[in-house]
Amino acid sequence: MKLLNTESRSGSFIILLYLGIEAALFIISEIVLRLTGSDLIGEVRYAAIVLNLLVAGIWFFRYGIQEIKNHSNILIGGLLMTAVADIFLTLIGTENFYLHGFICFCIVELIYALYLKTSAFGYLIRFNIYIIALIVFVLTGKATVVYCAGLLNIVLVLTNALSAWVTEKMPTPLYFKLGLTLFFLCDISVVGCGATTGTAYEVFYTLEWLFYAPSQVLITLSYLKSIQESY
Repeated sequence: MKLLNTESRSGSFIILLYLGIEAALFIISEIVLRLTGSDLIGEVRYAAIVLNLLVAGIWFFRYGIQEIKNHSNILIGGLLMTAVADIFLTLIGTENFYLHGFICFCIVELIYALYLKTSAFGYLIRFNIYIIALIVFVLTGKATVVYCAGLLNIVLVLTNALSAWVTEKMPTPLYFKLGLTLFFLCDISVVGCGATTGTAYEVFYTLEWLFYAPSQVLITLSYLKSIQESY
């Protein structure tokens, strides 16, 4: 019992430290670096993303590896691919690498669909929604490869978020539901950035990270909570 209590206290300390560092990185990137116009904003933001994976990895080796068949371990794959995607979209951040990042994020959402135990019918719905949206893109003359990949990502995020809230196949953690919802709002903000200029662009640009950073923390917390409770 004493060992369990020590483990619990240690875990709580790591989580508090993790949240504190994430908050500090958010403040630094959104206030200090943006106000000074520093080029380091991408590096600081990427550090926040890697920290999510690092903490989840600690929990995996402390708890998850002993319950290797635990369904929640699937989330590690999503967090890993998120870190890969953000190499292209956050760390590098140039248009030449947008396609690579969008493809990686599509893989992330497919992993989360697997975590949600999506049925064959669920995947069919996702495919049909994408085809309809793709037709609209083609008719408007915006069907570039990059836009089509980004569109697929948005469709997957939206359907995963809706599925997380309404599915009865598995008890989806609240943190994960909220995380996917903020993830979708982030994607909408990205679209807003691409469709606007001036003040509107600045608003969407701010909202993008305001939604994205907490979304990844919430998804990470859902893994920490789920895997530790099953230990």
